[in-house]
Amino acid sequence: MASDKNDKNDDKKAGSGGSGESSEHEGGEKKRSLMQFLVDDMEHVLQTSLTDPSNHIPYVDVFSTDDYFYIDMAVPGVNEEDIEVVFFKNSIKVSATKHQCGAQEELNYICMERSFGKIYRVVEIPFPINTTKIEAHYDHGVLSISMPRVEEKRGRPIKIDINKD
Repeated sequence: MASDKNDKNDDKKAGSGGSGESSEHEGGEKKRSLMQFLVDDMEHVLQTSLTDPSNHIPYVDVFSTDDYFYIDMAVPGVNEEDIEVVFFKNSIKVSATKHQCGAQEELNYICMERSFGKIYRVVEIPFPINTTKIEAHYDHGVLSISMPRVEEKRGRPIKIDINKD
């Protein structure tokens, strides 16, 4: 019984080898890789928040078109000069510091729901992009990052003719 399950799993794995035989299959691979990208990012968020509770993890919207990959990140109350955006190894790292307003020792807080401190988020980029044309804008508490996509140079089957001597 267990070997039957393993055989079926092996058949499924063999069928998803990414040979590029049909366009429907390629679309499925893209959807799976995008889904895996989202799962991996969420795992990173959970690990970071559990290991360093002083880090605040901002909310993001990640979306793409055929030509661009976009990240919109909510970082309200942060000064633009306190935000650092870095592209490294197929990911965008955003770090910032949200400073507390006013002198803390002079105030006797009854309730304080706003958070202050370090803000940190890494978003992996699942597509090849043109790193020389990445742009970031900060407006009304939202950091918007746009990255032009480039044509993937690998993963497409290329027929090679055999020369007869």
